Amino acid sequence: MFIGWVRSWGVFMVLGMATALAYPQAASDADPDTLKAAFLYNFTRYASWNVSPAPAFVLCATERQPLRGRMASLSGRPVGHQTIEVRVGVEPSAIRQCQMLLIGQADSRRLFDYLRAARGFPVLTVSDIPDSASSGVAIELVETEQRMRIAVNRQVAEQAGISLGAQLLRLALAVY
Repeated sequence: MFIGWVRSWGVFMVLGMATALAYPQAASDADPDTLKAAFLYNFTRYASWNVSPAPAFVLCATERQPLRGRMASLSGRPVGHQTIEVRVGVEPSAIRQCQMLLIGQADSRRLFDYLRAARGFPVLTVSDIPDSASSGVAIELVETEQRMRIAVNRQVAEQAGISLGAQLLRLALAVY
């Protein structure tokens, strides 16, 4: 049991350090939107898409000002041999152009429209809508005890042709 705790703590530290490196402010001010943006960036590194990479990694959001503008800071960041291109205000009909889609709380009423549109495409769905992982989102961002955590729906990710790394799965509060 102790060894499992040490391994989990080590993975948490690696992700935390990566977050701090990607977003130096994230470690100090703990702004939830900055942390969510850092998590999105780390998801690009700890998930793998089973399709040929495009010239750009397209990170989409349903909202026009996702994460109070913090997501825009990811534009141009490297992801392997690609760079991130951020698109905001994406409608369900444009989802197939995205590799990752953030469905914000403001779009909770349209959650299932977005999930239906993503079905069958290699799109990693992420949301901060409560209980969205159990509703069919691949990764849910969960704020708990003033910390950012995740819940993972592994089956949804696998159906989209996306493998989630063990590091990601170990950090999850819940895996469906």
